[in-house]
Amino acid sequence: MKRVIIEAIKQLELALKLDPTYKEAKSYLNKAKDKLYEASKRYYEKGIDYYNDGKFGKAIEEFSRIPEGYPYYEKAQQYKRAAERFLEGGESPDISSPIVSKKHVEEEMRRLDEQEKTVLLRKRVQEKRMMLDVEREYLPPERLKEKKEEAKETAEEIAERKEQIRQQELIAKMNKNMVPALSLTDANISDVIREVMKMTGVTIVLDEGALKRVSGGEPIKVSFTTVSPMPLLDLLNIALKTTGLTYKVEPNYIWISDEKTLSKERLITKTYKLKYGIRKAREVSLIEFSEGKEEEE
Repeated sequence: MKRVIIEAIKQLELALKLDPTYKEAKSYLNKAKDKLYEASKRYYEKGIDYYNDGKFGKAIEEFSRIPEGYPYYEKAQQYKRAAERFLEGGESPDISSPIVSKKHVEEEMRRLDEQEKTVLLRKRVQEKRMMLDVEREYLPPERLKEKKEEAKETAEEIAERKEQIRQQELIAKMNKNMVPALSLTDANISDVIREVMKMTGVTIVLDEGALKRVSGGEPIKVSFTTVSPMPLLDLLNIALKTTGLTYKVEPNYIWISDEKTLSKERLITKTYKLKYGIRKAREVSLIEFSEGKEEEE
């Protein structure tokens, strides 16, 4: 069964390399990895029980079932080698005082679980970025030169284009700006944002009103661990994932708010080719006035 799952994972990963947008393959891949992870965990627990009971032959069998490169593999190999040395006539492990207690095993498993979640989350963020890159390939290329019969850019269009360029430059900067590995437990999200600003030098603005709406006025706590430096946007995806907050990259800063607020700010731009050139039409949201305030004439 284990070989079947491993082979299925290889085939699904190959399929995603050929077509990163294949959502069904991605779903099956995650399920297969979860199943293999649970199996590895069971083999490790059984091996530890046999090891502490002095049943080294059976312990070796269970430890050997864990696939290389998967959680618990390295620890299992240590105990397996110790058991093999004893069976080959070496020094016997002190079974009266087990190498690992049940509490130690549980703590080790929790630590590996957290590492696994972090790695999977980073991989999903990377896969999403790859899918966006593929979708961008289908966008029409930018015009290198405007035709004479097309109207010249308006001042508003020039400002908008410059704003987009600054926004793209900031995104490129954040992809290169690596945040050192972090390990946080019940950290206030506001403190995390401030610390990330100090590390990267990128301005991040937190919408305090949105923060109160999603948290009910209570502090939002986050816990996560990164095992290596990672780009700023990847870290924000991890930090904000369970908070109800999201972000938008502006030309000079990052704006963090809730999805409802950001959706009101988004513009939908449509381009039409007319007889005398090109004009842009926009769909914008109406500004809502608070009660008790009158609209100025």
